[in-house]
Amino acid sequence: MEQAASQVQPGALEQILGSVETSLQPLREEVASGHIVPKFGEKADGVLSGAVKQAGSAGKEVEKVVDV
Repeated sequence: MEQAASQVQPGALEQILGSVETSLQPLREEVASGHIVPKFGEKADGVLSGAVKQAGSAGKEVEKVVDV
């Protein structure tokens, strides 16, 4: 991960992961409150795809971290 991460602007990965967290939080809250979220998987995949694309060369690492 170090090699790929070094090709991304300093602080960019933290910013991307923070954005993912912010985007997924409302979905998590809906699920936690017992509501069914229509197309949850599609919405979550869209957030992840955007983060991977934004991360560029570190996209695979971002995908692994978020998909845990």
